[in-house]
Amino acid sequence: MAFAVTDNREFRATWSITWHQFASGLSANQLKARARNILDKHVEAGMNAVIWQVRQAGTVYYPSAVEPWGSYLGYTDPGYDPLAYAIEEAHKRGLELHAWFNTFATASTIAGSPAAEHPDWVCRDGYGNVMTANRCLSPGMKAVRDYTIAQIMEIVQNYDVDGIHLDYVRWNEYSSTSSSLAFAEIAEEEMLPDGMLPPGMEAYLEQQYHEKKWLYSYPFESDKNETGNQEALYAPSAPLSDSRYLYDIEHPLSGGIPDSTDLYPDATPGVKFASWGDWRRGATDVFIEALHDTIQKTKPWVKVSPAALGRHRAASWNGYYTVFQDAALWLNEGWVDIIMAMSYHWLTGSGMYNQLKSDWEPYLGPAISAGRPYSVGPASYLISGWDPHRSIVLRSRELPWVRGFQFFSYGNWSSSSYPEESSNSIFAFKTKHPSYAFLDNTVPAEPSVSLTKNSDLSYTITVTPDPGVSEKQWFAIYQSKDGTIDVNNDEILELVFTDSAFSYTVTYDGLQKNNDKYYYGATMCSRYWVESLPSNVVQTDVLPAIAPTFVRHMPEDGAINVPNNQIVRIEFNKSMDPESVSDNLGISPGVQNLTLNWENPYWEKNDHLILYISASWEFDTQYTLTFAGTTSDQIGMQIDGGTYSFVFTVSGADETPPEITHTVPAEDEIFVDVDAPVSLAFNELLDLSSLADKFTFRFNGSVVFPSYRAFNDGENQTHVNIKANTYLGSNALVTLEVAPGICDTTGNAMDGFSLSFTTDSTYYVEQKIIDNFTGTYAWERPGFSGSTTGIVDQESSTALQTVNYVAGLSDNRAMRIIIKPSSETWFARIYSAAHRNAATGLDTNKVMQFYVFGDGSGYEFRISVAEAGAPAGNLFEVSQWYPVDWVGWKLVEWDMKDPAQLGEWGGMTNGKLDGTKYTLESIQLRPGSENPLNTVTFYMDQIRMADKQEGLPEANNPPVIQAISDTTVMSDVEINIYASYSDPDPGDKLTLRAFPDTSAVVATVFTSQPGRIRLRSI
Repeated sequence: MAFAVTDNREFRATWSITWHQFASGLSANQLKARARNILDKHVEAGMNAVIWQVRQAGTVYYPSAVEPWGSYLGYTDPGYDPLAYAIEEAHKRGLELHAWFNTFATASTIAGSPAAEHPDWVCRDGYGNVMTANRCLSPGMKAVRDYTIAQIMEIVQNYDVDGIHLDYVRWNEYSSTSSSLAFAEIAEEEMLPDGMLPPGMEAYLEQQYHEKKWLYSYPFESDKNETGNQEALYAPSAPLSDSRYLYDIEHPLSGGIPDSTDLYPDATPGVKFASWGDWRRGATDVFIEALHDTIQKTKPWVKVSPAALGRHRAASWNGYYTVFQDAALWLNEGWVDIIMAMSYHWLTGSGMYNQLKSDWEPYLGPAISAGRPYSVGPASYLISGWDPHRSIVLRSRELPWVRGFQFFSYGNWSSSSYPEESSNSIFAFKTKHPSYAFLDNTVPAEPSVSLTKNSDLSYTITVTPDPGVSEKQWFAIYQSKDGTIDVNNDEILELVFTDSAFSYTVTYDGLQKNNDKYYYGATMCSRYWVESLPSNVVQTDVLPAIAPTFVRHMPEDGAINVPNNQIVRIEFNKSMDPESVSDNLGISPGVQNLTLNWENPYWEKNDHLILYISASWEFDTQYTLTFAGTTSDQIGMQIDGGTYSFVFTVSGADETPPEITHTVPAEDEIFVDVDAPVSLAFNELLDLSSLADKFTFRFNGSVVFPSYRAFNDGENQTHVNIKANTYLGSNALVTLEVAPGICDTTGNAMDGFSLSFTTDSTYYVEQKIIDNFTGTYAWERPGFSGSTTGIVDQESSTALQTVNYVAGLSDNRAMRIIIKPSSETWFARIYSAAHRNAATGLDTNKVMQFYVFGDGSGYEFRISVAEAGAPAGNLFEVSQWYPVDWVGWKLVEWDMKDPAQLGEWGGMTNGKLDGTKYTLESIQLRPGSENPLNTVTFYMDQIRMADKQEGLPEANNPPVIQAISDTTVMSDVEINIYASYSDPDPGDKLTLRAFPDTSAVVATVFTSQPGRIRLRSI
């Protein structure tokens, strides 16, 4: 196997957030079904664990004796124990469940939550002001640490969890500045998980760091050389900005750096910590150590993991210096058993590898030597497409101490092709978990196996544990092609969690990559994943295997008028040997520029099934493609039926320039929105390079050069959408001019073209984006909803993609929904729990707008919002149905105030906005009157609420500075400024320029040699 896991061990999971799991108003059975779907998707993806959120904002999602139920359950008991059910179902599927616990982040103030019951535990700034948004408890207070450990132990003692995963196990990053308070309010409203900052906050933190470096404990390398102690020079370490919420009622800034006995009672009294930073890190250190010790005394196999910030010490926002989280120390000391990092800043394989190598490896020496694992946390919500995911995994595996991956978050995997990709490539073969022998290295007794033949292609393996096994353990069933079991390399068929004998049936289809015998064995793994010796080995008879055949190909045999840019597609029934196919292919007459490409060539399963052949096909020529009878699959079986050939004829030369077949808006259309794009559909594929500098908008005497985006559909046609980078004029005649020279792929150029339309008489006062489809909000696949009916779930999907989107917006993504109907009366509901449970409701005094890409096929869609506070039985309101009778991108809007634009949905709506709160909850689709069984591909970009007013906007004039206040601050502090190196050239002239500011002195030195200026107050 070439999947680069050297010992069949790797941690694999996603973070499953509360809003993936729960939604208020659903029945217990519906919630259970949702849990099963999540776990099934993990199995489908080739994972062996799930990180399951159980505590959020100081509220919980299991029956607690202390804390209240969480908001996504409406703060009420759902009628069953969600955590017990999830654990049971996870273990049934061979998955570990790690309980995800938000540690010191306790934003909720509902009765029973710690911030409500113990307000004195909430962090304060240096002036004594308590946090007012996104509240966090102070790790510096012993009462907080003891309470939090007790809450975690409630889970450990009452549930068979495999791990405790600690999120927000650190100090917070917020301050009492107006900007930071605004960010905190956004984070609380959206319930953003750790590591996911509100938009713009990281840039704000970066700016704060660069503007106020002297307040931070980011030392320079030269400091270490001078003092031997990097941080001592900067004690007290920082940030020391008085506005940071880094203090508490027992440890105010005015009280000075705490005594070491505050955290270590046996320390020498009167000896203070060297810095505030040391004390803060010490507070999280003693919490982690105490928690681990407590768990070890109760259930020592329960692993402890921190959600460590991906940056350990590098850059300006990191774990060690900014939020005082020394996760490397915790792993080195054995206070945690595995690090599960939030590696969200690196979106490529090389970026991830370099960060791990430079910012983590130097600090993990003892942990690496002890064999304690580190797991990488890629940001699926930020990474565009599958290839970067694969690259991150493969490059990270080059570091032997990296032993796993957890992806943020499940929502991005549930609504994409990632599970199919991973299960056929990087996670194609099951793995055990990393060994935790450093906790307990006892080797368990091996089981025994027996085999029953059901048919030539089906066998049942029965595994019997050693008689001494009395508690549930993990068992691995292996499949080998020889008579021995290699636990490091042979394929694992299944992981089973049990304490008694069990059976597993394996059935082959004749297409397996083996036409000989298979051998089976099993091992038992302790809860620490220490593995037994292999069991006895049992074997099948020789397995029948089906010879490879051609399933279909395009063009078909005898096809005529084939374009000269045709890519030939050939599909086989089983995985082929690519070298054999290439060696046995003949094309007559010969061609230039022949290229053979396989679909998914890097897959380990279901690979080399579809071949694409491209070449410089000559016009007016008949070609014969022949595969010799010796063409073979990956196990050496030759093609069924011997030599195979087919012919096709390429048409004459294309001398016709491309034509525009559809436009949105239409020529002379009126009442077009001033923020609408223009879409042009062409009758063939274009040379995209010929589009540059071809588009110009003219209106009201203005000339605007717009953004554009081209998209090639599956019908060999190019769509171009063009959008001005400013609003079009209100009530204006707008002309889009298309310059001559747009070419098709054979170089035929079209003449110039113009499209005129008139905008409406409104202008925008405000736009608020609800979802720009960058991954912040998860959308489920169509089959997830119980309301969906009449579709083929396996061939229907929801995904965020970067191929077809509206040009000129703030991002380059849009959502794509594919519906494969199985009934002419199908209905699909694409649901978003994250939107439905949003803390902030929609402003129904504004209009909802959304960009939709149409294919003109006439299917229909509408928007549904959840309605709270309405009369009994009214759960939703929906828009009218919009028939998709246009081609290209179009701006569609729903005026929720207009009763005529409200629809009806199964007795759950009343056509009135008589509720108290509305949140977006789903997009719904249904067939049109024609071709109801056609596959639907629906694109949507940027849902937003807009405030539009009649008339013309006020003139937008350049700003004028009317006055600048004097911000001079007098100080008697002397500042010595000097270079921290000796210039080797005494003849160099140094010019020092200093510019006073209200908070710093910015100095620049001009010299021929590199160096650094340090500012010190004395």
